[in-house]
Amino acid sequence: MNLVLENLSSLYPDGGGVTDVSGTVQEGSVTAIIGPNGSGKSTLLRAIAGLMGFSGSAWFGNLDLSRLTRPAMARTVAFVDQTPQMAYPFSVSEVLRMGRLPYGRNEPYGPDSMDRAYDAATAMDLLELMDRPVTKLSGGERQRVAVARALVQDCPLMLLDEPSSALDPGHGAGLFRLLRGVAGSGRAILVTVHDVNLAVAFADRIWAMRGGRIVVQGVPDRVVDEGLLLDLYGMAFYRYTDEIGGSRWFFR
Repeated sequence: MNLVLENLSSLYPDGGGVTDVSGTVQEGSVTAIIGPNGSGKSTLLRAIAGLMGFSGSAWFGNLDLSRLTRPAMARTVAFVDQTPQMAYPFSVSEVLRMGRLPYGRNEPYGPDSMDRAYDAATAMDLLELMDRPVTKLSGGERQRVAVARALVQDCPLMLLDEPSSALDPGHGAGLFRLLRGVAGSGRAILVTVHDVNLAVAFADRIWAMRGGRIVVQGVPDRVVDEGLLLDLYGMAFYRYTDEIGGSRWFFR
């Protein structure tokens, strides 16, 4: 199923938000949103996830996301916040198995949930932390737990807000390789990212946002150029070609 947005607007009373956003995230693909701070990237994801009201429409297949019940939304959309809130000292294992709660109160205690938690922990390099309280983890470790919990949730649509912002380069690249594999299994993935090179390297499509609107969207190598990056970030970027012909962007 595809995620289709048409003229979606979600505004804050004191200003800011997103206006008239339209776009499609195709099943089996990764779409990355780039743009400066305050451009509306997080607001857009939160609106799609049902955490903010909006006008316009957001459809996932034949599902009107604005009309889904909370349980139905939790079985359809997995949302990973940029700064996951983990205030209680549950173990990593317990938090991962909580990803199965949308499917029933007893689901986290079944053998299938344990298998899913183990697989997700393996994918996110968390096996050595399974018994540790999440309150004792670093920011990057909590981000990896949040992504792993979303994998255990097993939804067809994944929304991830800056999931690599606290990760070291190895775990950041590993996360995006994982997202490519997850998309290949048939899920639709929409992810915000500040690292332009991660977006260009791993995304099928780019949405560039500024001022609460999408200013350009398309295949990374066709839409990302010096002019766009200067317009978004107010500084000059320089393009280099790596040893396998890919584009890399740097600033001085």
